[in-house]
Amino acid sequence: MTMLTTTMIAAAMAAAVVIALVVGGDIGRVMLSGS
Repeated sequence: MTMLTTTMIAAAMAAAVVIALVVGGDIGRVMLSGS
């Protein structure tokens, strides 16, 4: 993969984690730690 693709995937994953934590709160943390 190219550097750009890798960066985009990493950014998308980071954004998903942040959104899960902000929106889900405790539920988001439980889901993240469970998986």
